[in-house]
Amino acid sequence: MGWWSAMPPRRSRPSATLTWWRSACSSPDQVEAAAELARAMLATVAGIADETAVPIAVRIGIHTGPAIAGVIGRKKFSYDVWGTTVNIASRMESHGQAGKIHISQAVARRLAGRFALEDRGEIDVKGSGHMHTFFLGPPVPARTLVG
Repeated sequence: MGWWSAMPPRRSRPSATLTWWRSACSSPDQVEAAAELARAMLATVAGIADETAVPIAVRIGIHTGPAIAGVIGRKKFSYDVWGTTVNIASRMESHGQAGKIHISQAVARRLAGRFALEDRGEIDVKGSGHMHTFFLGPPVPARTLVG
């Protein structure tokens, strides 16, 4: 079971936050699944840009950790996800670069050895202080063991 939703853009900039959740029961590694989704999103946007000759690009940020989710509202119901994890993922997106996937060190630890990681060093993240971050690269080819 999984879902994703694009949240409405903030008024001050043409951007949207993507929240994606995947049940731990349905996938042993939801961080890898999120990384694969993010890479597919970049490829799709690049394809649309090529087909339409419109220079569009997206920034994607990924962080992992606990979050709180629920339905809010009395007259108009809305499902929302919030917490420090969501805020840090949003900061990864806003501090990232167009056409790249910006990830926290927590995500990098989970993906090490499976994806190429470009060390970005420490950046100042509003509300969280200095954080060591990375850009996600392509998957690392699986090694074949000869026995």
